[in-house]
Amino acid sequence: MRFCSTTACPPDTVNERTFHQFAEALEQESLVSKPAELVQQTRRFWNRARLEVAGWPDIPIAVPSRKDTFAVPWTQFPPSLKHDLDRMLEALAGRDLLSPYQGRPLRPLSLRNRAQVLHRLASGAVHRGIPPERLCSLTDLIQPDVVREGLRYQLERLGGQPMARQRS
Repeated sequence: MRFCSTTACPPDTVNERTFHQFAEALEQESLVSKPAELVQQTRRFWNRARLEVAGWPDIPIAVPSRKDTFAVPWTQFPPSLKHDLDRMLEALAGRDLLSPYQGRPLRPLSLRNRAQVLHRLASGAVHRGIPPERLCSLTDLIQPDVVREGLRYQLERLGGQPMARQRS
């Protein structure tokens, strides 16, 4: 509300443009470490106040998802790719007694991570121009050109820096 007071914006005139201006002001003029998170939180608080505070303007404000959704849905790939992945995960989990995999069974979190990495790789390859129908199996997915394109897409998403460098 301090932003609205400073900019002479009465509460009953708040709208999406107000929140856009708030976001710009935070990014350009403040020392807030995570301005996008503060804007999201303020949008949620506004909507909550709208429902719980008597006299609050009944102006709904959208709370866009900040989740980075780039994953291509499994339904856009041939069903055989997902089937191949599921079979591999079953073997790694130790549930397939006839599997040639003889290692110690992976934990559920490790299995989920393995599945996510391969889904991201496939999605990145598709975003870089590999047709999803070309990826019929895990063997297709790990071809050098497919891996190269999938990894290039991931690097582009990170601004050309590996994740370890992004955090510093």
